[in-house]
Amino acid sequence: MLLIRNQAALLSQLTEDHKRLSKNEQDLADIKGDLAQIKAILLRHDQVLADLPEAIQQKVGFKVPPNSHQLGESVSENSTGVLVSLRDLSLFRRRL
Repeated sequence: MLLIRNQAALLSQLTEDHKRLSKNEQDLADIKGDLAQIKAILLRHDQVLADLPEAIQQKVGFKVPPNSHQLGESVSENSTGVLVSLRDLSLFRRRL
């Protein structure tokens, strides 16, 4: 009789373990799917950030004035008339 009770308890425990294992496997699959989506979003954001300095330059309308090679450094004038060093722009790009 004791053997039958032990076998029944073991079978019950194995059934519960199998249910937990199945749930854990499903949770892991869900997490992997979420991680893949997060990676895709981060890659898109990385590309947006990489393109941002060029987009800013185009939007603000940087132009190289004719005398921009003074002191050995290129200087650009944006549409508001502010002179901006191209070296400074490249430093700004690296920070992003």
